[in-house]
Amino acid sequence: MFNVASLTALPDRRFDDVAIAARSVEATLLAATSPRLTVFIDTLVDVHRGYTPRSALYDGRYNPRLAGKVVANLQAILRAGAGAASVRYNHGDEVLACELGIEKDQRARLIVPCAEVAREAFLGRMGETSSQAKRVRLSTLTECGVGEEILLEPYLLVD
Repeated sequence: MFNVASLTALPDRRFDDVAIAARSVEATLLAATSPRLTVFIDTLVDVHRGYTPRSALYDGRYNPRLAGKVVANLQAILRAGAGAASVRYNHGDEVLACELGIEKDQRARLIVPCAEVAREAFLGRMGETSSQAKRVRLSTLTECGVGEEILLEPYLLVD
C-alpha cells in the first residue's frame, strides 16, 4: 500500500491546481505500472476549514478540479491502451515525460509540469516533438490549435 500525501507539507503549493494535477498524474502512473501496489491519493475533496486547508481533486460540491479531470482522463486512456506494460516514464527536475500505448499502432507522449517548473522549460519540452504531433489537453481531451496558447498543465502529444 502506498499513500500519496497531498501538498500540505508545502504551504505555498496547497492551492496550486497544476502541482496537485502533476502529483496526481504521478500517482496514477505509479498505480498503472505497479499492479501489486495499492495507491491512495489523499486528499480527494477540498478542505477549507481546520488546521491545514488545501485543494484536492474535487471541490466542496464534488465538481472535478483540474487534477480530477486529468486523473479521470488518464485512467480512461490507460484502460483503453495496451495495459501497464505500455507505460514508460522518466522524471526530470522540471518535466515528467511518459510514453503511453493508446492503441496497438498509436503512441502518445504525456508531458506534465513538475513543481515550480519554468514555463520556458515546459514549452521547450513540448517543442521537442515532431510538428505532426497533435497536442491534446489532458484535462479536456481537446486538441490545442497551432496558434493557441499552451497552458501550464498536462498534455498528450499524439503521433
